[in-house]
Amino acid sequence: MKSTKSAAPEEGANLKAALRYARLGWAVFPVHSVENGVCTCRSGANCRDAGKHPRTLHGVKDATKDEAKIGEWWMKWPDANVAVATGQASGIIVLDIDGPEGEESLRRLSEELGKLPPAPTAKTGRGRHLVFGCPGREVRNRIGAAPGIDVRADNGYVVAPPSKHANGAEYAWETPPKELLPPALPEQWAELLIGDGAIQRVHEIFSAPSAPSALSAPSALSTLSAFHAPDSPGGLGDGWPKGVEQAIAATVPAKEGERHRKVFELVRRLKVIPELADQPVRNLRPIVREWHRRGLSAMRTKDFEASWFDFTDGWGRVRVPGAGAVEDALERAKAGPLPAVALEYDNPKLRLLVGLCRELQLRAGDQPFFLSGDMGARVLGNGSDPSPTTVWRWLRGLDRDEVLDLVKKGDRQRANEYRYLGEM
Repeated sequence: MKSTKSAAPEEGANLKAALRYARLGWAVFPVHSVENGVCTCRSGANCRDAGKHPRTLHGVKDATKDEAKIGEWWMKWPDANVAVATGQASGIIVLDIDGPEGEESLRRLSEELGKLPPAPTAKTGRGRHLVFGCPGREVRNRIGAAPGIDVRADNGYVVAPPSKHANGAEYAWETPPKELLPPALPEQWAELLIGDGAIQRVHEIFSAPSAPSALSAPSALSTLSAFHAPDSPGGLGDGWPKGVEQAIAATVPAKEGERHRKVFELVRRLKVIPELADQPVRNLRPIVREWHRRGLSAMRTKDFEASWFDFTDGWGRVRVPGAGAVEDALERAKAGPLPAVALEYDNPKLRLLVGLCRELQLRAGDQPFFLSGDMGARVLGNGSDPSPTTVWRWLRGLDRDEVLDLVKKGDRQRANEYRYLGEM
């Protein structure tokens, strides 16, 4: 049996790092870790967000700078990975540069906007985190701010050194924050990546020709893809997962004005294909290019990049793509033990709804998930028992009970966005 004396946790590298971050004014909390490539959560080898999702009941909302609380957490979970809350909670925003595509985008943006100032930089499992000061106002997370670049800000978080990545790599500082305070993100960068109308401005930059770099020659973005382009103009060949052809054929625009709606429908259909659901968006570029090629004659917008950036925006926002994915999450909820908080409710279908929300959050990672009363009623009881109104009331009640957090209200076309706050 391990010793429980108070000095023991002080020896842990992750605890030491968490305390250092707190002394910098960064709010931290523990997330699950990785052992032999497997997440320490109950999903184990089936976890889709290994080593990145919260250990605590309320996730990022629990983030703190209180050293006593931090010590208590790492006494309980000595090997927990360290997460740092971004945005106003810590006074920082983080540019998440994902692999060669992100580095190429950073190069293109630097050509247009000027180089970024030196900033604390951490090596991640697939790329880098660049840490900048928060601009003193609310900044929303932006997934796919540019190809291979995400912005982590208010209500978001990043996993920090010396945490372990699922691929076996260790997060490590290249330029630690103790040596270089996070500078302000230059105004032109902030306007482009987090300002209003950012998607259109990024599209304009990436539509313009650029000199090739070592990362882009001869065509790094296409060769990076896990799914190869068609062998011929008329077919997709053997390299595409089952269901891709049907998704493309069902969503190709037939007339002007349909492109934006159809590309979002393509996102939803691809999200239910198991081989694609958790792919980095860059890997889907050839699929979108084929979709764009087939619909070109009916589109008013001819540039592929317009379709591509609409797709990447949708891929980052759509967390629960449709009934198939929600039904899959429900089956996982039924198969495993329900969360302890679910057992506080008497109605068995309400308990199951809590379990469903946990599974949807696991799928969404550190982003909110989407769920409507109609969809909840459909998967829990064929739409009649419980009714959509009942599920809607349950979701409101779970929000008041702080089992869920209603991040954003939806409308007739878009479901509400929630975060599951219970223990994973």
